[in-house]
Order: sequence, then C-alpha cells, then structure tokens
Amino acid sequence: MAESMQECVLDGSEDDDVHVSLNGVIHMINNGFTHGNAIFDQKRTYSPLLSAGYSFMTFLNSSMTNEADHMDAALKDLKITIKQCAETEGKSVFEKKPKLVRIENKNNQHSWVMSLDEVLQRQIIIADCYLYMAILTFMKQDLRSYMKGGWLLRKSWKLYAKLYREIGKLCDERARADPAAWNLNPATRAGDFPRESENISRPDLIPQNSEGFDEEAPNEEAVFDVALDEETQDSRTFGRRSPSLPALTDDISTTTLLRLRGSVSFGFGIFNLCISIIPPNLLKIFNFFGFEGNRDRGLSALHNASHSGDMKAPIAALALLWFHTVIRPFFSPDSSAADISEASRIIDRKDSHCHDSGLYLYFRGRLSRLRGELRDALALYERAVSDATTQREVRLVCLYECGWLRMMLLEWDEALLPFQKLRRESKWSLCYYIYVVALLTGSGPIESTMVCDAEKLADTQNLLAKVPKLATKKNSNELDAFVARKAIKLSALKGVLTSEDYSLGILELLYLWKSLPLRDSALMTSIYGFCNRYSRMEFMAVNLLVQGMAAECLGRRDEAVQLLSMCQSCESYGDTYCQAYAGLELAMIRLQTDKVEGKRLINIVKTKFNKYDFDHRLQMRIHSIQQELK
Repeated sequence: MAESMQECVLDGSEDDDVHVSLNGVIHMINNGFTHGNAIFDQKRTYSPLLSAGYSFMTFLNSSMTNEADHMDAALKDLKITIKQCAETEGKSVFEKKPKLVRIENKNNQHSWVMSLDEVLQRQIIIADCYLYMAILTFMKQDLRSYMKGGWLLRKSWKLYAKLYREIGKLCDERARADPAAWNLNPATRAGDFPRESENISRPDLIPQNSEGFDEEAPNEEAVFDVALDEETQDSRTFGRRSPSLPALTDDISTTTLLRLRGSVSFGFGIFNLCISIIPPNLLKIFNFFGFEGNRDRGLSALHNASHSGDMKAPIAALALLWFHTVIRPFFSPDSSAADISEASRIIDRKDSHCHDSGLYLYFRGRLSRLRGELRDALALYERAVSDATTQREVRLVCLYECGWLRMMLLEWDEALLPFQKLRRESKWSLCYYIYVVALLTGSGPIESTMVCDAEKLADTQNLLAKVPKLATKKNSNELDAFVARKAIKLSALKGVLTSEDYSLGILELLYLWKSLPLRDSALMTSIYGFCNRYSRMEFMAVNLLVQGMAAECLGRRDEAVQLLSMCQSCESYGDTYCQAYAGLELAMIRLQTDKVEGKRLINIVKTKFNKYDFDHRLQMRIHSIQQELK
C-alpha cells in the first residue's frame, strides 16, 4: 500500500533519482496520489528524470479528465521539460549535475561531454514528451489539432526509432561481451529486443544521420513552425550540439542499460499500438501515408518496459491493461478469451501490490464487464469511487463507469445520479452530460409504454434546449455535434413524446459505444421486446439497428439480417450513420458462414459511405477487423 512505501531520499548518488521517481509513480497508482504528486512537485528541479515524472503526472491526470485547463497545464509542463532536457551547454538548470566523461581526439586534445547514459536518458524523455503532447493535442479533435499532433507524433517517432536501435545495439554488444553475466540478470529476459540487423519499421522513416536525431526538411519546418513554440523548437538542436553516440565511450552498467531499454520500450510500444489502430485514410492527415504501426511489436515492447526498473514500468502494465480491456474490445469484432486471459495475468501479477488501487479496480471492473459480470463490475467501480477521495481524476472516471453500467443494466433511474454528479463536477463535454441526463430524465421502465407527465417533459425539454448552445463553443467536437443534432431532433418531434423516445436514445448510445449487454440474454430479450413495440418513424432506422443486434445476440440470425437490411433501406431522418453501421453488422454476420463474401461487404462499407456520425470511429473499427482477418 502507499502508506508502506519507503520514504524517498535524494542523497546525491548516481541512481537516487531513479528510485525516487519509481517510488513516486508507485504511490500514485496505490491511491497515494497526493503523496506521489508531492514527490515530483518538490523534486522536479533536481534532475531530468524527476522533471519528466512531474510532467508525466500532469499528462496522465489531464488525459483521464479531458478537461481543457488541465490539458493546457500539462502541455506547458511538457514543453518546460523538453527545454530543460535539451540544454547541454551553459549552466545546468537541475540541482543534480549531469554525469560527464572525458574524450580525446586524434590530436590528444580532450574535452568533457555528457555521458552516454545521460544523453540517452534525456533524449528518451524528449521523445516521451513529444508523444504525450501529440496525444493531448489529438484529444482536441479539430483539423488544426490533427495537423499539429501529427507533426509532434512524427518528431517523437524519429527519436524513438533511433534510440530503440541504438540501445538494441548496446544490448547486443553487452550480451556478446559477457553472456554469462547478461543472462544471469532476470531483466534481460523480460522481452524481445531488436537485433542490430532488424528493421523496426519502414527504413525511409528512420533517420540515418547519427549526428542529429531530428533532421527535418526545410520545407516541413516552414509549414509546421506555426504549430510549435520556442520551448519545443529548442530540442531540435539537442542532437546536433551533442557529440555523436559512437564518440561517447564510457561504460554503462548493465542495470542502467536495462532500465534505459525499458524506458525507450515504453514510448516505442505506446507509439506502435496507437498507430496500429489508425486506418490509412487518417494517417494521411498526419503526413504518415503508407506507414503502419506494428501491434505485436508494440505489445512486446510494453511487456519489456513493464518488467524494467524504470519509473514507467508500472505505467507500462497499465497501458497493456488499457489496450486489452478498452481499446481492442472497442475496435475489434469481439474480444477473444486470450485477450481477457492476458489482462487477467497482469492483474494477478500485480494484485498483491495494487489490490486496493483505484486504477487497478478500474481495470478489474473492465474485465468483469467483458466477461458479462455487470453486477460485479458495478461493485468494483462503486468501491473505487468510495476509496478515491484524494484522486479526483480516478473518481470521475469510475463514477462515469457506474452510470454507464446502470444504463447497460437498463436501470435508468439509478443511472441518473452518477451523470448528474458528472454534470456538476466534470469540465469535460458538458453538453454530452446534459444530453445523457435529459434522456435519463425522460425515460421510463423499458418494459412499459408511458406518456411523460407535464413536469417531467418540461424538465427534459429545458435540458435538451441547452445542448446545441453548448456544442457551438470553441472546443466542440464530433461527439458534441452528434448530441446537439439529436437534441434538436428530439425537441422538434411532433405529437406527444413518450418515455420510449428517450429510452431508445439511451440504447442508441449503448450501441455506438459497443456497450449493449450482449452476454445477458434476459437484458437483450427486454431490449428486443422494446424495439418490437417502438413505432415512431423518425427514429425507426436507429430502432431497427438496435433490434437487429438484439436478434443476432438471441440467435435469430435470419431475422437479424432482415432487420439490418430494413435499416439500410428505410428513411434515416438524418441518422445516416445507421446505414453504414448496419452494413458492417451484416458483413460480420456473413463472415461467420462465408469469409470471402463477408470481406467483400466490409470493403463496400469502407468505400461507399462517408461523412456520417462517428465515421472515423467506424473506419478505425473496420481497419482493425481487416488487420485481424489477414
């Protein structure tokens, strides 16, 4: 537990900041967020590693809440860390002086330069910061952010590729020089690492200049300088001011080398996983035409990082859980037993150290949800909300899951309270939370048909009227645009509104987030019966899509095909996404009996439909399915 962790002491020894940084991360994971944050806040000026730890903490918090002010603060901290780590001349900004080595040239003249491990550590930190900045920038979800984020992503990749190859070469040399000692160290068997001759991706995207790690063409800098400020631009000359790596001949201990291997493996793994799920049509925006990340290599790199002595080792384990329990199930046809088993193994390995961790409770809840154990998942999230009194970000994320699971259980009234709290406490997408609260307020028991009473109808309409106004603000995105359109459509419906109209809106959200309770036949039977009774034509396309999924889940395959085909042909009344999504669901059904025809139908959906709600999301799902079918 966080309380039993040893106190961090900076004694000036070579690896003191390594132990302190790892200790700070462990505190954070084990519900000691305040303590962990204090460690990095107080010691951020001590060394590059602790500065990186502080900026990583702010990045992690902002990525969990997606709140604009937190994201801006995190971007600022990341830029400061880049500038500090890029400084190799003049007075050091850190209290801990960099390790220096003496080198001589052929004229017997000598000079003092940073040691090889110091150079590698700083460059890894800079690459990490560019990656975190790219992720935060992408989360803003507008064209300028995609362009700027793509540029930052490219900068991080060029550093990772070079560093990954250089450290791999050093590992090979160490293993050949002393194979007995190398093999005795358990960390050397943590995971695969590239051999000297291995191409880690397309060669033309890996910088070949050993003197500079970030040699951009002048025309690229002219285009993208507007997206960077002087703090991030300072790092461009870091590799050029430093001596080339082969010139730094000081010895690195095996422990330090393995830690650096784990450190670069973390960013390299995250990068490969993120790129592997992005379809080619989106990669063109980022100037990555023809480039694909390697999912297996990314998973292997993260596995390596999770067994290292670097401060990011615990985060690497969380990243693997994030991929297996959140990302892959969302974009894949279905989560396989192997994926769930891998996540279970990670949690079992960490259970003795992180049993009460709010973050691990979150992922244990995801596992229960994937198994269809919705009540167990709800209990875990409610426990996490209760325990995370000092971790606002974790509490809000788990509170969201509590509300979402109540929706999956078709318990509309019980789902309302968590979303009302989120509406008050969270700064992320207020229009989305108001829209969900409006649907839950207007809905009723799914088994019955009832007309909303006047007071309830007035409350719901007042809430829906606020959504479009909030969605027109500067930071609106695809989700905001969707809920604004749906709110306007609901408000404009003629006739007497019933609870069924709002209940269908909830089922629509569950479908779009792949959260229909497909493993619970009783719940799916209730959903099927509800859709069978629904009759309002303005939302019939949505109704047929949900009913088709329910029929397929209940084993009524022929009926499911009929319903989904009707969905494709009926009037959409603005819900044009239904045709594309129904087309993919039909293709997935066909895949079970005729793979050739199923693949053909998937390709039709991929190329025929465009400019519909969440089109990028469906394209990412199609891309992931096609990758698994290869």
